[in-house]
Amino acid sequence: MGRPSKPVNVIQIEKKSHRTKKELADRKAAEKNTLSGMPLKESPATKEDPIAHKTYRTIKKMFKAIDKDDALYSPMVNRYCMITSEVEKLEEDRAKTEQMIDTAGPDCEPKEFIELMKLVMSIDSQLKNKRQQLFQIEKESCMTIASALRSIPKKQEKNQSELKKALYGS
Repeated sequence: MGRPSKPVNVIQIEKKSHRTKKELADRKAAEKNTLSGMPLKESPATKEDPIAHKTYRTIKKMFKAIDKDDALYSPMVNRYCMITSEVEKLEEDRAKTEQMIDTAGPDCEPKEFIELMKLVMSIDSQLKNKRQQLFQIEKESCMTIASALRSIPKKQEKNQSELKKALYGS
């Protein structure tokens, strides 16, 4: 599978492309049509959950800074915020379970100890799945360094001297 096409603004920054001006203009218009023009909208569930709401506000600021503050991203952002909240709650449950194990100490019945350890392992499994979901969302929505770098041109245009411009007409 080939590499995805670069956005028009990246192509224009690179100043080298096989596309004509008309193709670039058509592509720019098509890219603009993929956005709704409406701002991100927070879902009621996200708004009610304090952890998810805090995460939402942070992401909204970041997306606004990179011009990705569009309603089309709302479902993904709300889902990300809710999963982030679930992860934090699972981490709290895991800490409480570990505290119960520590409190019980050596006097703990083996059967009770095994049940508590099964609970810790179950929580760990859920955490792993939730974190993987978060990573997939981050990767697809420009929230990781690697995904952000994919939209940056590989080579920056070098400034040519005035003599070379005059001689070669570039």
